[in-house]
Amino acid sequence: TLLLEAYGRLGGQRRQGDVAWRIFRRHRSLTSLTRLLDVVGSGQRDSVMAGEVAAVLGDKRYSPGDASFLVEVEHIDDAETFLLSHVDTYNGDDYSGLLPLAEAMENGGRYMCASMLYRALLDFILRRARPRPVPTGPGISANSTTSP
Repeated sequence: TLLLEAYGRLGGQRRQGDVAWRIFRRHRSLTSLTRLLDVVGSGQRDSVMAGEVAAVLGDKRYSPGDASFLVEVEHIDDAETFLLSHVDTYNGDDYSGLLPLAEAMENGGRYMCASMLYRALLDFILRRARPRPVPTGPGISANSTTSP
């Protein structure tokens, strides 16, 4: 962001635009979108969004940040499409990223997508679960269901 500000103060509008685009594409978010639109002009919002939504949906790789971005800018249909097309790639290891997405899909009435996200979270929890050791010793059988 320092470079972005420097080009802005020096009047390097084209270079400032290049830096703003680079920042935005490195981490798509509402904040980076706002910063980009401050440089390129807020009148470009629709064309920027159309191009970026198409780029996200066309990407073969799953990016939790891109999914969050689509939700954040209220493109819930596109977020659902993106998430369902990558259902085999996300997993519950990104618990803090998937939970808000699952909640957003549920709140948006996208129950199939929400259930797939919740399933990934549940699979993660179950994989991490550790069975408790069964107490054994004198008078206690490992197969016993009652305590002595």
